[in-house]
Amino acid sequence: MKFLVDAPLPPAAAEFLRSKGHTASHVFERGWGRLSDREILEAAGEEDAVLITADLDFARLVAIRPVKQGGLVLFRGAHWKLSAICDALVNIFATVPEQRLISSIVVVEPTRIRLRKLSEG
Repeated sequence: MKFLVDAPLPPAAAEFLRSKGHTASHVFERGWGRLSDREILEAAGEEDAVLITADLDFARLVAIRPVKQGGLVLFRGAHWKLSAICDALVNIFATVPEQRLISSIVVVEPTRIRLRKLSEG
């Protein structure tokens, strides 16, 4: 799978994903640290990448914009350390089928993971 990791999360999260055989990059690795949230979301969609972030603004953008998009993994409700991010990603990969992951918003909280299907449009 393809992933784009957003600025609120550490670049090491992209390294972890690559170590698991995925294609992944961090916005800082791409030189995209100054892009707007909308531009980052559009870039992820154009690349058919799942965006991984802790920025709550992305859930609102996904809800209001009809452009092409991949899935969204949103970490919320805690200060996420790398080990907790990696553990949550392993849990997601073990429990959420790939097709569902690329067509959903996955909200990761300290005590649970929730999925909501993206609207098609």
